Amino acid sequence: MSFLLKNKKINEEFDLVFAFRNHKKYKEDLLNDFRNLKISIQPHPLFVLSNSTLFYKVNALKVSQLLKSLIKLPFFILQVSGLYFLFNFIQFIFFIKKINPQIIHVNNGGYPGALSCNHFVFAAKFANLNSILYQVNNIAFSTNNFVSSSWNKLINKYVKYFITASAKAGNALVEKRNFSERKIIQIPNTILLEKLTAKKEDILKLYNLKEDVFLLVQVAFLTNRKGQLYLLKAINKIKNDGEFGLLEKIKLILVGNGEDEPMLRQYVIDNNLSDVVFFAGYRPDSANYINACDVFVLSSIANEDMPLSILTAMSLGKPIIATHFAGMAEAITNRQNGLLLDPGTGALGNNLSAAIVELYKNPVLRLQLGTNACLTFNNKYSEDIYAQRIINLYNLSVS
Repeated sequence: MSFLLKNKKINEEFDLVFAFRNHKKYKEDLLNDFRNLKISIQPHPLFVLSNSTLFYKVNALKVSQLLKSLIKLPFFILQVSGLYFLFNFIQFIFFIKKINPQIIHVNNGGYPGALSCNHFVFAAKFANLNSILYQVNNIAFSTNNFVSSSWNKLINKYVKYFITASAKAGNALVEKRNFSERKIIQIPNTILLEKLTAKKEDILKLYNLKEDVFLLVQVAFLTNRKGQLYLLKAINKIKNDGEFGLLEKIKLILVGNGEDEPMLRQYVIDNNLSDVVFFAGYRPDSANYINACDVFVLSSIANEDMPLSILTAMSLGKPIIATHFAGMAEAITNRQNGLLLDPGTGALGNNLSAAIVELYKNPVLRLQLGTNACLTFNNKYSEDIYAQRIINLYNLSVS
C-alpha cells in the first residue's frame, strides 16, 4: 500500500487519504518517506482493537505453551464476544463520515488476515459507500467455520472488486472463500526503485568478507513459512560435501528479524556455520544488500504470494533462486529469469544446495538470468505500469 501512496502518477490523478492502525514507529517512518518524496498525503492513525500484535509478543515469550495460552485467553474471549468489532465499527463510521471518500481501498495481508479490515468494509457499507476495493496480499485458506462462512458472504456482497497480485491468489478467493470470480482483479505488485546508498564492498566490509566471496542474500521475515531453515540446511550440505572448497567462497546474509531467529542462530552455531552465515536484522536499506549479492534466494515453504523483495532483486538484475509459489511462479520462468524449486520440504535443502552450486559454477547462466529478470521487471512490474492499472481500476469502480 505504501508504494501506491508514494506513486506520483496516482497522486496526480486522485486525492489520497491514508488510515492505518496507530503505531509510533510506522507513523514516523511513513511521514519521513512522504517528506522525502514530497508527497502531501495526510496520514490518519486510528486506534484499532486487535489481538495480532499482542499475540505475536506473547508467542515470543520464553514461557510454556500453556502459560502463553492462558495469557491470550481473556483477549481471545473479548474478540469473539464482538466487543472489538463494535468498537472498531463505530470508530470507522465516524472516520469515514469525516473524510467522505468516493472510494475505499482496504489493504489486507491475507484472507481472513486482519479482522479489522473486514470491520472497515462493514463500516464503509453502513456509510452507504459502494466503491469498496479489497486487496488481498497472500493466498487465502479454506474454512468450514459457520461464522467465517457468513462473514465471507457479506464481504463478497459488499466489496465491488478484490485485488490480488497473482492469479493463484485470486483463484484461492474463489475456490476457498466462494468469492465472485467476476470481482477478482489481478494487479501485480510493484516497488519504488530505491536510491542505493552503499556499494557491495561496503556491505562486505561490514562483515569482514573478502571481495571475491560468492554472496547469497535473503530479505524476509524470519519465520517458518519463509523456509530459512532449509536454506541453512543447504549451506550445511555444501559444507559437508566439501566440493572444491566451496564454503570458503559462499557466504549468506539473512536480512530480517522474526520469531525464528533464536532457532536459526542456534542451528548456525550447532553446525559451525558462524563464519558463513550472518544475521543482519531488520534493515530499512535492504536494497543495498540485494544489490550486493551474487544470487538472491527466497526459500518460502508456505503462504506466499508475490514478495516485494523478489521484485527488488529483479529490478536490480539479480539471478534468483525461489520456490514455486503463486506470484513468484508467475514472475519467474524457470531457467529463463531465475531458478524455481519445488517447495516440498523433503528435498528442499538438497535442491537449494544444488541450485546454489550450479549458479556458483556457471557465471554465464547467472548473467543470463539476471539480465532477463531485469527485463521482466521493466516489462511487467514497473511503477508506471502499476500506476495505470490502479488508475483504471479506480475509474472503473466509480463508473
